[in-house]
Amino acid sequence: MPPSLDDHAGLAELADLADLAEPAEPAEPAELAEPDAPVLARQAEQRIAQAADVQRRVASMVGRAESPDGHVMAGYGSAQGLLELHLDPRAMRMPSADLAATILRVADAARQDLARQIQQAVRETYGDAFDPMEALRDPRC
Repeated sequence: MPPSLDDHAGLAELADLADLAEPAEPAEPAELAEPDAPVLARQAEQRIAQAADVQRRVASMVGRAESPDGHVMAGYGSAQGLLELHLDPRAMRMPSADLAATILRVADAARQDLARQIQQAVRETYGDAFDPMEALRDPRC
């Protein structure tokens, strides 16, 4: 049996009721809401100031190390690399290959000391939750 006009009128009423029953658009969660521009600007300025402070501190840092016997000492800077090398006269009595290996080990230990100092400065500025490697992978950090 084909639908009558009465059947169509009933469908229209059902459609109107369905529209009323649909929930309204959900409110946006706070994290999805548009950010407040002045707040974002203050946060950006704060992060820029923190980064500048860390950069100044790192520029003046020198990692230091010495050989177990104290005959070789080295200093390592972030911009210059190996910037200090002290060889005690007794170090000159070492075979050249041993002296070269000792210099390389001490220079690497000085570089590691600098890296430790930088990590500490970053932690002091940004807290323990900041992971520079994660920031490189995900710039939203």
